Amino acid sequence: MDGSDTRSYRTLVESELYTRQVAELEKEIARLDDILRGLLWGIALAPEIFPVVAGFSKLRLAKSREFQVPFAMPLPVIQIWFSVSESGSIELLAIEREPEDPFSAYVSAH
Repeated sequence: MDGSDTRSYRTLVESELYTRQVAELEKEIARLDDILRGLLWGIALAPEIFPVVAGFSKLRLAKSREFQVPFAMPLPVIQIWFSVSESGSIELLAIEREPEDPFSAYVSAH
């Protein structure tokens, strides 16, 4: 093996909504760049590993939870809504913090 990287990375195209939402999240989350680096790498390299949203044919949802390191400082979970265009580029449609589970406050820790 010669060490060359033969994987195919796709072009990421940000929608206006996505760009605005990133700007807002940057005000709230100090390490957003770190979170996005891993998540966008995964989307660009293998978008098909992220599930298609039920009821849609092309809309996919990626969550940063899949890239968190065990025993490391926990980071907020970010989710990105995206689709793969006919040309193969990735359209980043929206980004948000994962909503908190409304029932988590009622679940006992023991």
